[in-house]
Amino acid sequence: MSSSLSFSTTPQASTTATTRMTISDAGNVGIGTTTPMWKLNIASTTQPQLALQGADTDSIWTMRSIGGAFYFATSSPTTFATSTLPAFTILSNGNVGIATSTPAKTFSVVGDMYLNTSNIILGTTTTATGATTTGYRDWE
Repeated sequence: MSSSLSFSTTPQASTTATTRMTISDAGNVGIGTTTPMWKLNIASTTQPQLALQGADTDSIWTMRSIGGAFYFATSSPTTFATSTLPAFTILSNGNVGIATSTPAKTFSVVGDMYLNTSNIILGTTTTATGATTTGYRDWE
């Protein structure tokens, strides 16, 4: 017989308890879920799943996984990861974005970049006739 341990609270203006945390028979801990599948499973559809903050008045670094995408953003103490521009986004298709929540290509950056290098290789393409061209820029 499997069993779990649940912790519940009753929201204001309600008489019905809501489960807030569950420890499964396998020892998995769930916050926001009654069926944790991993050692720590934090679930939320309305706010970030994890927030890191220094002092109470500091901006917060938040992490959120929703709709197959991962967001890493800064927020004020009263906002959520998807209400401010994400600093870093990974979509379910593997596209990575800096300062965008919708990276259109494998690596997308919105805004200015600083690269501390003298050489930038932009890529290699092969034409229909088999000729290969490498995009290369050398800054002095």
